[in-house]
This record gives sequence, C-alpha cells and structure tokens, in this order.
Amino acid sequence: MDSKFTKRILTSLLLAIPSPLVLGGLITILTNAFWLNPSLSENQQGIAGLVALLGSADGIIAYLIAVCLFGGVAFIALNLSAVPADDFTDFPDEEDGDRESGTVKWFNVSKGFGFITRDSGEEIFVHFRSIRGRGHRSLRQGQRVRFSVSQGEKGLQADNVSVAKG
Repeated sequence: MDSKFTKRILTSLLLAIPSPLVLGGLITILTNAFWLNPSLSENQQGIAGLVALLGSADGIIAYLIAVCLFGGVAFIALNLSAVPADDFTDFPDEEDGDRESGTVKWFNVSKGFGFITRDSGEEIFVHFRSIRGRGHRSLRQGQRVRFSVSQGEKGLQADNVSVAKG
C-alpha cells in the first residue's frame, strides 16, 4: 500500500475518532435536558430527550459547536489528503536530445497500459511502470507528455514518461 495513502487514512482517523467524544462531552456539560420520565418507554425517553435537547438554547449551542467541530475535522482531513493532479514534478528532466513529445491517445487504468501518438504521427506503446511518479501512475487521454523511446519485447515503447510542462 502507498505510504502517502496510509498516512492520509491514519490522519483522518486520528482527527475523526475523538470528535464524537468531544460532542458527548459538550452535550453533557452544556445541557441538562436529558431527564427521565417514568411514564415513557425507553425508546420514547430517548426521542423526548433528544427533542427537548435540540429545542433548548443549550442544545442549539451544543449543536452549532458540534457542526463547527466536525466541519473543521473534515476540512483539515481533506486538506491534508489533497494531492496535486500531476505528481511528476519530483524528477528533473533529462537532456532533451533523446526525449520526444506526444499526446496520450488512450490509457486503460485497470490494465495499466495505453498508447501515445508521437508528434511524428506514429503510435507508441506505454506501460504504467514507464510513467514517472510515485503511487498510482496513470495518464489521461489528450494529455501532452515527454518520453524516451526504447526497444521492448514487442517493439518500440515509451519510457521515462512525464507530463509536458506548459
């Protein structure tokens, strides 16, 4: 499993797990609306208590605080897990002499390969292992790329593929 993905999951869990505990604490501290009425069943008592809580000023304050808390947790988790669209910037370009440009004709993410149309018009095979980057490596149809050409088992193929800048 990708370590960045694992870190994002752990960060989200660490932020989200204490949120219900804080909410329960806020409700307990800020309200005294949960009382028991012996004439109601256990299920009705819970519903009546919830209605009474949400109808009280303390309940509304606790609810607004909980919304802000959960919203903040979600916002932080989403921002920590944000990934740039193209994670190919970690690798400096090599000499341009042996690199070509082209456009992705198609790329099947589930099969991990596709074809690039070279600027000369010829099509060349590309495998996901030849794409620069970390984690999930894929290309989008119509995307401009730079690559080196090498001889593969079944003919020419693109190697060292990176997204073209500009």
